Amino acid sequence: MPRARRTTRSAATLVLVAGLTAAPATADWQTDFDEGARGWQVVLDGVMGGLSSGRLSQPEPGIVRFTGRLRLENNGGFSQARTQIDRGSLAGTDGIELRVKGDGRQWNFDIRTANIRMMATGYQTSFDTVDGVWTTIRLPYAAFELQSFGRRVPDGPELDPNLIESVGVTLSDKKAGDFTLEFDAIRGYRESEPATASLTARDRARDTVAATPAVRRVNDDVASGDLASVAGSAGLTTLLTLVEASGIAELLPAEPITILAPTNEAFSRLPEAEVRRLLSPEGRRDLQRILAHHVLPGRVPAAAAFGLRRAESLAGQSLAIEPGPSLVIGGVRVLATDVAFDGGLVHVIDGVLMPETRTIAEVAAGVEDLSTLVALVRQAGLLEQLGPRNDGPWTVFAPVNAAFSALPRDLVTALTSPAGRMQLTTVLGFHVVPGRVRLADLAGTSSLRTLSGEPVAVGLDGGRIRVGGAGIAAADIETANGIVHLLDGVMLPPSLAPSAGDTAHSRSADGGMSPERLAARGAALIERAIEVGAPLFNDGNVEACAATYAIALESLDALGGTALPAADRDRIRRGLEEAARERDVRERAWILRRTMDDLYRRFLNRRGTEA
Repeated sequence: MPRARRTTRSAATLVLVAGLTAAPATADWQTDFDEGARGWQVVLDGVMGGLSSGRLSQPEPGIVRFTGRLRLENNGGFSQARTQIDRGSLAGTDGIELRVKGDGRQWNFDIRTANIRMMATGYQTSFDTVDGVWTTIRLPYAAFELQSFGRRVPDGPELDPNLIESVGVTLSDKKAGDFTLEFDAIRGYRESEPATASLTARDRARDTVAATPAVRRVNDDVASGDLASVAGSAGLTTLLTLVEASGIAELLPAEPITILAPTNEAFSRLPEAEVRRLLSPEGRRDLQRILAHHVLPGRVPAAAAFGLRRAESLAGQSLAIEPGPSLVIGGVRVLATDVAFDGGLVHVIDGVLMPETRTIAEVAAGVEDLSTLVALVRQAGLLEQLGPRNDGPWTVFAPVNAAFSALPRDLVTALTSPAGRMQLTTVLGFHVVPGRVRLADLAGTSSLRTLSGEPVAVGLDGGRIRVGGAGIAAADIETANGIVHLLDGVMLPPSLAPSAGDTAHSRSADGGMSPERLAARGAALIERAIEVGAPLFNDGNVEACAATYAIALESLDALGGTALPAADRDRIRRGLEEAARERDVRERAWILRRTMDDLYRRFLNRRGTEA
């Protein structure tokens, strides 16, 4: 079979990787995007100096749209979104089949496997799209070539579908400008089966409309126009006043959106003192969060909403959707639907949707059963990273007080001593996962990559989800910058967890790892830190990016202990000290990044074949 045409990586590269739900290796394995872009993460190239953009949305049920602009200034870099899948999910298949609607540009399909542990390295082949036309494409595994930083790796191993851990697409055609690629399905296929022709989301939505005649379509007399004219003619004047006062219009995406618009009467039910606070300079940020909680990405017509159980607002928090004689979103009844304006759709609602405006640090400080955790986070100097100055988002698995009481006393003493600060940082970082991971997301995964760089196992035990061996006592506590789950146990990373007969004093800090193993773990931690820090930097949250890099370097020092070469420990110390002296936060992030780059090159040179 001829190999697919190769495409050279351009100066600015944009990557999207679809998170696939683990499933047995059968011919009908696929992901159909019924829950939109849940679990996907787009990492932009700003941290490398590039200016490209990318965004995921769900324009209609079962469709995920990837849009943005490719820019070639500053030599670009790369932009990536990656979600790991269970190894073996595509075992027994002969290739990847995807159903896409593109913009006429050539794209690359990327696959990463468990046996290749090098940064920016994976298997790739190209495919063409037809502008505005849905196309089913088959990509046999034999067409993929191993590439590293856009160059073919000579004599690289053949792609083994049993080892596939992620899949994705890359735009690298050296053509600056806007792009669009929509997905209907991605699946593994066998050569013996015919290509599928999946029912499109538009067809499914039409069936839903026929089954829900109770959806009211009112305000037909409101002419389409900009938001101000449409809202004015619909009598939503209070909403307009608050939008203007908050400045949120400048933060809204250029792509279509759906606005859940409270009536004037709904706003009038808010306490006057709260309204005055929101309109003050001190309350502006909270006002923006509240208004963002009334915006959904993409066009979500009422008919499509009936097919969803929840939606995530631009504030990052979840809104429950309850179909019935009247559509209910976030506990608020929808009065009028599908009022069009130039930027998307408006649904009129009879109440104000109030998100959680407190951060993780603020919520935890208010929970008496988390007082031990809060004290330890403060001692490690990490409390500010979960507070108002860091938008995250993060998922924190928060052990309750009793969980810490159950730890061996000598371990607690070691962690809380001045000499144990870095080990404490590593343990706390093991309880933090980038992004918002809700309980429903945990049910579909077997492991999570933590901020400390080490994976934590997720599984079922007696019908109960356990994370790192600990049970979830309370789930899905929303905050302004993430999600909190309460745990009944403390999770210890493998590098610090005591084995039988060991104590915290008798073990070395490196856990007895070989130099090769330590180098592999260190490289993985740095890769993870860059994956987390890149989108923060690109989104303008430079301080959060710098904090992420600093935590990673401190965790690396704790992970290696005395087994880490003196030159590496000295490089970490110099990097952290130089960054601490730097007042400009952007330059501070670059100092830390250069430190990690130096260490990463050293680790690659000596980590051998271990992973």
